[in-house]
Amino acid sequence: MGEKLIMAINNFKPFATGAGANVMAQSEWEGLTALLAGFSSGKASSAQVNKALRQATTIGALVGQFIANSGTDALDNGDINALVANFTAALTKNLSLGTASKKNTGTGAGQIPDMSSFITGGNGNDKHFSLPGGLIVQTKFVTLPANQATLTFTPNIAFPNRLAAGSAIHAGSAGYYATISATGSNLVTLNIQPNTYVSVASFYVTMIGY
Repeated sequence: MGEKLIMAINNFKPFATGAGANVMAQSEWEGLTALLAGFSSGKASSAQVNKALRQATTIGALVGQFIANSGTDALDNGDINALVANFTAALTKNLSLGTASKKNTGTGAGQIPDMSSFITGGNGNDKHFSLPGGLIVQTKFVTLPANQATLTFTPNIAFPNRLAAGSAIHAGSAGYYATISATGSNLVTLNIQPNTYVSVASFYVTMIGY
């Protein structure tokens, strides 16, 4: 035989929820003058009082059952702090929330970056994107005039620190390649190899930096 499953206790019970309960209709309740100011003088009918009690106790029972569904007792013992702690724990357990649900957005340690931390831009062959850690990747299409083996150009966006790596792919026939290097704080130099190219040369350049 298997173990007997013991359900958690929910002390919070709804009031006047049975069939034919003596409560006023919802439409009448919403139009009741005392709904805003409360019962101040005279005699409130039992149906009105029962309606007020049912609304409050129904929500109390709902919260209590939510706690109990997590496997923790919801006890009517006046311990508000325990109920708050148990309700908070029930949110994580009942909704299957992992540790990520407790983290803030941002790019610092222990934070989760949102889409605003992934910056993209450009168009055509000149595009760029940056990652939350500061890494920047750029692509650029550049053309060198005939008989020119070196070209210095500006990236799409500045690398705040340095160009770390790059590559250049010849857009034409095979046999030519280029090396790239950083020149100054925000310039990149392209050097064709071999440097005897006599026609106009175009390259797809990829740059990585931070």
